Amino acid sequence: MEIIPQLGPVLALTLPFLAAMAALHLILFKPLLAYLDEREDTEKGARERATANAATSEERLTQIEERLAEARHHAASVRAEARAAAHEEESKIIAQARSEAEEKVQAAVQEIRTAAEAAKEGLAASSQALSADIAGQVLGRELH
Repeated sequence: MEIIPQLGPVLALTLPFLAAMAALHLILFKPLLAYLDEREDTEKGARERATANAATSEERLTQIEERLAEARHHAASVRAEARAAAHEEESKIIAQARSEAEEKVQAAVQEIRTAAEAAKEGLAASSQALSADIAGQVLGRELH
């Protein structure tokens, strides 16, 4: 048995192999590699667009959060102003009601004083007439 192969049959078998490899390269491998390169470029572009979209989304989200915070602050200030105006109006209404109540109380007190004075005068007159009448009955004569 020979360890070294003969050159003729090796070349005869190598040439069809090389021709098949060249044909496979042109027919299969070259388009397949071109397709894979194109796919990689497309994937890379999609990743870049996704990264750009994510950055844009983050920026817009930040802007929306800032606008939301401003709106909340504005709403709080409007609420505070409305609350202050309502407290002021409430104070005016309470002051007016107290003033009217005080006037009514003063009028009632004055009416009571007037009635008390009238009752005093009436009682004084009645008591004089009654005491004169009682004295007249006790003495048996009319007093002047």
